Amino acid sequence: MFIPLRAMIPGYIRLLQSRSAGKMTLNNTDTLMHGTALFLGVLGFSMSYYSTRQMQLQQKSLTNFKTST
Repeated sequence: MFIPLRAMIPGYIRLLQSRSAGKMTLNNTDTLMHGTALFLGVLGFSMSYYSTRQMQLQQKSLTNFKTST
């Protein structure tokens, strides 16, 4: 989430400090959103890794095919 610079007011900084100190509790929806965001991030990285690996293997097989003929 992008936070504009003008949103970094002292009240917002106090809110962040109180959340990090454990004085405020998170709602279940916040926890669910964080878990979903983490899952989607890991899924995105793994799909990117898989597709990159498949392209490398395909390139390697094409190079081997060209050199063998």
